Amino acid sequence: MLYIYMSEKINTEENIAENPVMPDEKNPMTPEEEEAREQELADFFAGNEQYEKPEVPEAERRECGPEVEQFKEMISTFEATFSLEELYAITNLTREEAEVHPIREPARVALIPILEKLNGLEGQTNISPEQFDELKNKYKQLTQAVGIINSNIVAHDR
Repeated sequence: MLYIYMSEKINTEENIAENPVMPDEKNPMTPEEEEAREQELADFFAGNEQYEKPEVPEAERRECGPEVEQFKEMISTFEATFSLEELYAITNLTREEAEVHPIREPARVALIPILEKLNGLEGQTNISPEQFDELKNKYKQLTQAVGIINSNIVAHDR
């Protein structure tokens, strides 16, 4: 699961400097790193989970209610901030154009904390599988709007 991968990477400042999870001015992601990360997200939501899920015994799981509400609020904020219609209208971008695109890039970055919140729900809270799938589908709708770039084409169907 992406949650474990990212949490391992952000545990120490040394890890961040050596293996940045997020691009920044000092450590921009290369196009290859960006493509690998986007493919990783696509694989996760295609059901090709290659990550271990942290399992907490049922008796020790957190109450999901407050976190579900936070997740829904994050989704609402995203939808209020970014027009899904405008995101779907973006169909051709090079990697270089994508890095500075005034609509798509901020939307792509805004998805990261939403994914982290989603990953923190499964196996760690008392969320039902049906409720988790509902939230996962909402997140997937947003990721499809942002799309994944492959050969300068923004794929909105993954």
